[in-house]
Amino acid sequence: MRKSVVHYTLERCIRCMKCVKACPTSALSMSDDRVIIDQKRCINCGRCIMACHNRGILAQGSTLDDIENYDYTICLVPGALVSHCASLEEAEDLFHAIRLLGFDEVVDITQYTALHLKEVSLLAEENEGDPYIASFCPVIARLIQNSHKSLLDALLPVKNCSEIAAMDLRKKYAHIKNLGIFNLCECESKLELAKCACAHRYLPFDPQKHAQGKGSCILLQGRPAGMQSPPHCATGRIPDRGRV
Repeated sequence: MRKSVVHYTLERCIRCMKCVKACPTSALSMSDDRVIIDQKRCINCGRCIMACHNRGILAQGSTLDDIENYDYTICLVPGALVSHCASLEEAEDLFHAIRLLGFDEVVDITQYTALHLKEVSLLAEENEGDPYIASFCPVIARLIQNSHKSLLDALLPVKNCSEIAAMDLRKKYAHIKNLGIFNLCECESKLELAKCACAHRYLPFDPQKHAQGKGSCILLQGRPAGMQSPPHCATGRIPDRGRV
């Protein structure tokens, strides 16, 4: 079952109903003086979080304390964050700062963005001109699954870049039993990617086939241990200029 990433704290709630009114799918309701979240209706759009000024509604993901639960940890950095760096040196400083938080490795996942777009292009060609929907946003897919099922066939079965990266890295570090992959999330909705897989049709991901122009889509079967749920392109890591 898909899960909402929205977390409600009764002690902070002032019963203003702003979150209930802000929800576009009527997933929130008030019962017995507390907010009830309908897991099936919630699309993790974050509207209720923005509406709550008392922090009674928050997005729930992993914390830095969870790093201690793994033998080796990797942090995936989204392109939305890297793109704000004005130079390579600034990007190196950013990645070094993230490593100082306690991660063993920091990965810029721009290469997976390129593979994602290539897969979209290949699937679009297979559709032979039929209309299709491709989106980096999990909210769009969830909204279609909940409220617009007639559009499901037009939704391209391509997973998010962070999920592709997590699969590839788990294959690379298969020898590490207790591996933790954390996604530095720029949006509440992407926390869902770690909590559950999207219900559609996907096939195993093979980076070599993608490089040759032959590929299929991917699916993470359930939650990869330690992956928090939010991505950019170049193969591998931005160097940290020899700093430890």
